[in-house]
Formats: sequence, structure tokens, C-alpha cells
Amino acid sequence: MKIDEIYFRTGKDKLVLKCFYADRMVEIVGYGAPLDKIAEPLSKLYLNNQSTLIAEATHLYNKLKEHGAKLTDGYFEKWLTDRPTYYGGCYLLDDLKKYPENKKIITNETSWENGITLYHTQVNNPASKFYGISPNSYPPLEAGIQLIKSHGGKVYYIPHALKFHNDGKMIFEDIIKNFDINGIIGNDDFTKNFTKEHGLEIKHTENP
Repeated sequence: MKIDEIYFRTGKDKLVLKCFYADRMVEIVGYGAPLDKIAEPLSKLYLNNQSTLIAEATHLYNKLKEHGAKLTDGYFEKWLTDRPTYYGGCYLLDDLKKYPENKKIITNETSWENGITLYHTQVNNPASKFYGISPNSYPPLEAGIQLIKSHGGKVYYIPHALKFHNDGKMIFEDIIKNFDINGIIGNDDFTKNFTKEHGLEIKHTENP
């Protein structure tokens, strides 16, 4: 079983894992854990990645329709039929943008920047009416960290999504205090300002 059949990797000996913590999806990056050896235990932690993407995008689509959003007939169904090659939220956002009246449905301006911000401000935000994260789709953060550590790897946390949440700083602090994290990935202002405020000696880097 290949690791890319279970989840995804972003480079040699570098694995991005999506985990569940504080009612939302959070991301960590593992370095140094041998991908061939981690594949089997990883498969026991995760649903098929594409199944999760489909479930979350379908939830968003249904919620949008429920709240009266205008969407092109058959547009989302085509994405499902074609088997998604990228996140369905990006696909949905393209359609939402066609109709200015949808601004009344999603009033958060940041949500309209791209599919990723739509996901993190709405689907991955417990405070949003479009919230749709299932704890069954992702392993607990502790399990993801343990998997990488038990195979000799280092764990770096990616906090960028938390900048979209009102309680983001609190969640960030909880993770730093309560989990065995080797460092932080991120050069955005939210990450830099938080670590500076709290005097954290954490490495900011794209390639730890």
C-alpha cells in the first residue's frame, strides 16, 4: 500500500496530516518518519482522503442550499461525477461568485478570497452556521503526533487556519502547551505576532 493512496505527502520524508482538535481540523507536518513504514499504521487512522473531501464539500453545498444560496444547476454534481481533483470548496466558491446576491448568505468578506479561506472561515469554524467537520474523518491530534514521533520523526504545527477563528489564539496556545511540538511552520502575521507576544522560541520556517 502506497502512502499516497491513503493520504498525501508534499515532498520526500515530509507528510502533512490533518487531525481533529477542539472541534476543528488542524494540520501538522511530519519530517523524518520513513513513509514506507508509516503507511500501514496511517491507513488505520484515516478514512480515504477523497471520501473526506467529498463529505465536507457535500455538507457545505447542502448548507448553502438550505440557507438560500444561488448555485448553478448541475455544477456541483459535475464535480462529484468527475471525481474531485482539488478541494470542492474551491469549486463551489467559483460558482458562488457568479451571483452577487450570495454575499447576503456569506457575509464574511475573508470567505470570498479563495476556497481555502471559505473552508476555514465556514466549514472548519465551529462558530459558523456552515460548520461541518466530523471527528470521524480525522484522527485526534495526539494520535497524529504520536504516529510521527514513534517512527523517529519531528512534528511541526501549521497554525494559519486559526487566524480565522475568534478563539484561535487560545487554541494555538493550548496546542503549544499540551503537545510535543518541535516547531511552527508559518510566516503569516498571525503566527509571528502570537509567538512574539508569548515569548515562544519557535522556529518560523517553510522548510524545517
